[in-house]
Amino acid sequence: MISWTGMGFLFLMQDIRELYPIIGDIAVFFSSRLFFAFVPVAIIFLIYWFVDKRSGEIIGLSCGSSMLIADIVKFGVAQPRPWDLNPGIEKVVGSEASGYSFPSWHVATCAGTYFPAAILSKSFLIGIPLIILTFCIALSRMVLCAHTPLDVFGGFLFAIVCIFFAWRSIDYSYRDERRFHLVNLAYVIVFGALIIIALVFWNGDLEYIMGRSGLLFGMILGRELDHRFLNHTVERMPTKQMAKWAVLGTAAIAVIVAVPYLLIPGYGGFIGSFLAMIWGFYVFPKIMADKRKQCGSEAVGGQ
Repeated sequence: MISWTGMGFLFLMQDIRELYPIIGDIAVFFSSRLFFAFVPVAIIFLIYWFVDKRSGEIIGLSCGSSMLIADIVKFGVAQPRPWDLNPGIEKVVGSEASGYSFPSWHVATCAGTYFPAAILSKSFLIGIPLIILTFCIALSRMVLCAHTPLDVFGGFLFAIVCIFFAWRSIDYSYRDERRFHLVNLAYVIVFGALIIIALVFWNGDLEYIMGRSGLLFGMILGRELDHRFLNHTVERMPTKQMAKWAVLGTAAIAVIVAVPYLLIPGYGGFIGSFLAMIWGFYVFPKIMADKRKQCGSEAVGGQ
């Protein structure tokens, strides 16, 4: 357990929240699944499908590794939640807080997604709002007293490390065939080993860790399938057509994630996120590619 946590700041946040209840409601909104689950996944795939394949892979790998490393480290550090450290801190309903506290999983996941997306967008109109959103999410975790400043700092730190390695790894994997497979294998080995360490030596919860690992491992398999059978390329298309494909693809992801999660207690989260990544990185791009070929053949045949 870490001794210094910055607990004093949480008492200030708690006083402000009690004085102005609407601030607590806003914090609950920024801590919701909309910003730590739905929006990150949508960003990954909308960029991968329609903007730039490499950028989508960097953001996906950064997001997946950030969320998983944050979960694994929690068991190694075993830092109690603020309300367990100090009885003067109240647990807020809707704080989306469970398990250990350090590092903040919300912050690691969101920073690991929004920061690289902001940089890769090369647009202040997109990048600045994403950065502001990330810091709003980080502040919301402290307003709700779900995390101390130390937890939030740890979330940012692990996210930055994961962004660096994801960026370098994807760039390295694009150089030749051998390096592509080497990068995927390295991520499987490293994170597989970390999961084993967490389970064997840190009393990690298998169900809890596996629930967050599906995105990373599913993406890696999806990349391999794409590389072997498809080699997805971003094709320019009319905005209306792109919007139709985007709605279809993201709606399918929602169904793929939700069905196992609701029907298979315990490991449904892993199954759903794993299958969703395969859908997003291989199956759906293949459907779009096949449709383009079909339309091209029909156009040629009609001439």
